[in-house]
Amino acid sequence: MKKYTILILLCANVIVSGCKKTGEPYSGPINSLKRYPFEHFHLTYGFSGDARGSEEVFVAGYGRYEAQINKSEILTAKGVQSANHTIITRFADMYSLDYSRRNLQHIHSGYLDSLYHLDQSDVPSPQQYLEFEMKRNLLKNTGFDTVAGKTVQRFQLIDGNMTMWIWNGMLLRKYAGSQEGYLDMKVTSIDTLWTVDTTKFTIPQGFTDTKNQDPNAAPAN
Repeated sequence: MKKYTILILLCANVIVSGCKKTGEPYSGPINSLKRYPFEHFHLTYGFSGDARGSEEVFVAGYGRYEAQINKSEILTAKGVQSANHTIITRFADMYSLDYSRRNLQHIHSGYLDSLYHLDQSDVPSPQQYLEFEMKRNLLKNTGFDTVAGKTVQRFQLIDGNMTMWIWNGMLLRKYAGSQEGYLDMKVTSIDTLWTVDTTKFTIPQGFTDTKNQDPNAAPAN
């Protein structure tokens, strides 16, 4: 399963790290963009196939704050590899924490920044945002299924074997396969009444910042 990367393939949220616009952060007030229709929620997932373990997702402020906590093991051609990662998103700033190496990577997403600074009349609804994200990441709506008792939209990668099942903007299942094997991530609990714990979105002390910048960002003057 060497083609798979836990953080890319099994992360719970809709892919948003790509950048449509680059450069310095925007100034001015933040608009009312809602990436999800629920103000705050907590999801728990379990893995099957060539992976074992769990992932938790915590969201506050309709997606302004998000934390994905992944603790899993994946079977690869080189043996079993462990993952202990957390991705924290705070507006347009994303922090990837590797607890095994105690490393931190910080990326400022110009794409998200531009969305949060659209004119109020141009702000998409959560459903419009979802559909745009799926299309932007080459995922096509292929119908409806039932996952965890919910009627979900099924999105499939146009050129590849990956499927995502979405309910109200929230990922409930993700499947990816190849000749080497497959990974399947399914939601095991959905809590849309989660009491927000702000520590979930706090960057911990004691991590080495690798100072990674947005690869599409304009060079500094």
